[in-house]
Amino acid sequence: MNRQLIPVTEAFAEWRKDPEYVAAYDALEAEFVRAAARTKAGSNDGAVDDGEAGTP
Repeated sequence: MNRQLIPVTEAFAEWRKDPEYVAAYDALEAEFVRAAARTKAGSNDGAVDDGEAGTP
């Protein structure tokens, strides 16, 4: 089986033409920011408290 690779920048540019994709992607912005913060915090000390779990 032969596969043709598509550069991710080309694929992303094509996806961005779809209004439904753009809306879904933009709706996830808060998740992307939170994930980046967790990654950064985790790389500092390995422990992350994002405040979502709550306390008993």
